[in-house]
Amino acid sequence: MPEVIIIDTRKPQETKTIMLAPEQQLNNECLLGRDERCSIVLDDTLASRTHGKIAFRNGGYYYSDLGSRNGSKVNNVDAQLNQEYLLKPSDTIALGNHLLWIKAIAGEEAPAVPQSMSPAQYMPLATIDTTTLETWTQGTKQVRCVQIIDETIDVKTFTFVCEPPVKFNYQPGQFITLSLNIDGKNVKRSYSISSTPSRPHSIEVTVKRVPAPRDEPSAPPGLVSNWLHDNMKVGSQIEINAPMGKFTNFANPSSRLLLISAGSGITPMMSMSRWICDTISNVDIVFLHSARSPEDIIFRQELEMMTARYPKFKLAITVTRPVPGQPWYGYTGRINETILPAISPDYKDRTVYVCGPNPFMEATKELLAKINFPMENYYEESFGGAKKKKKAAPAASAAPQGDRTSIIQPPPVQPIQPPIQQPPVQQPPAYVAPQVQPTFVTPPAAQPVAPPPQQPAPQQPAPAASSGPMVVLAKSGQEISCDGEEAILDVAEGEGADLPFGCRMGACGACKVKKVSGDVVYDDDVDCEDGFIYTCVARPVNRVVIEA
Repeated sequence: MPEVIIIDTRKPQETKTIMLAPEQQLNNECLLGRDERCSIVLDDTLASRTHGKIAFRNGGYYYSDLGSRNGSKVNNVDAQLNQEYLLKPSDTIALGNHLLWIKAIAGEEAPAVPQSMSPAQYMPLATIDTTTLETWTQGTKQVRCVQIIDETIDVKTFTFVCEPPVKFNYQPGQFITLSLNIDGKNVKRSYSISSTPSRPHSIEVTVKRVPAPRDEPSAPPGLVSNWLHDNMKVGSQIEINAPMGKFTNFANPSSRLLLISAGSGITPMMSMSRWICDTISNVDIVFLHSARSPEDIIFRQELEMMTARYPKFKLAITVTRPVPGQPWYGYTGRINETILPAISPDYKDRTVYVCGPNPFMEATKELLAKINFPMENYYEESFGGAKKKKKAAPAASAAPQGDRTSIIQPPPVQPIQPPIQQPPVQQPPAYVAPQVQPTFVTPPAAQPVAPPPQQPAPQQPAPAASSGPMVVLAKSGQEISCDGEEAILDVAEGEGADLPFGCRMGACGACKVKKVSGDVVYDDDVDCEDGFIYTCVARPVNRVVIEA
């Protein structure tokens, strides 16, 4: 229940305090305007009859401008028509000559300005020589959460600082690994950095709440992402590992970029864009983002501000599920061969970075290859997707499991195209699939599937198990049987073993261990030192012994 202080700027000494309860009103909404039926009635000729509304949605309170004649401002930023803005304590809404100050929400008062604290406590960087600060590039650091921003209904940005202060040094687009204690277990997960190294005194990750997979509703939702949403508070302390990753515009400098993202895949793109704009680099950016609906556009206000301030920053957003009754003047539908050239006619002359869920990346990769984009200028990073291979379609499942920063060449794309383009049967590529499938189906059909029909012979399963995939941890002597469909890291973690890792994509090398014996297979080319393997992407073929 928001506590709102109403200020008439023509008579600032006269204020009025009101408790709003949208959840008790029709449609969970309180109207604001000149009409006497509004919950907040404004005696103001600059205000419209129904100027805006405060609505209760998913446990939060949101302000929307309802097409007012003179518009509204939320925290001094123009409010877009019918766009919902999540309200927090100390937020302001300007309507005509009136200012609404959100004093508190649900009984939680806005933080007071510290009065008895010293500057060293509330503004430490102003009291020290910043040239002497440590620059953090490697190892681990204990950090404290100082800010949590609700970007959308299911996306939050967490801001961390070090105490004493350090300068976070990284390349835009890289990621950090968070070490968390969840239910007594030490759990590590990697997240792309959404902040920019041009603002070095804090570091941010932007995290989306993860529901259970649609195809497996009984499967558990995202453990770490949801834990952060539910448990991380301002003041919480966690440990983070140094930034890693090659998915960065530093690795492949280009004066013309096309950044394509979907969902939370926007985070590394935002880091790169913020850095380029902050440093006034002479780089032309086309920023193409796909979201479910206008309400799901992460960083929307900042992106629109960047478009207004930086002439070489072009923003294009497409939504796949427009909200009925809510105006949307941008692109709709999935990115296709019509939308992409319309947004960036010179796409062939740009370096392309793509990040998002695996299905989105597969479709984008195929699209670019289809419209003759030079794939040597294509870089990707995958967000989401299970690590376990799909047994029914090994070729298709292998594609999105590659290096987070690998250059995708045209040859790897070709095997994926025929299955996706099967509807036009008259096209020759549709007949490639029967030639490819036998090469993948034959091995599993030969040995692993044979034992079950031979159950009457009890002596048969034993040899099959002993010669099948197995992971052996040399230091502990632990032996783990598996089906060869999961990476060694996943197999070991499933039995409680604690192996080192970083990106879980084969990019950073943090999971590299010595292979004592046995054979492994990778779904994509991996550049790993002879005698060593990357456990996060290596799958056991037989009995594999590792020095761990």
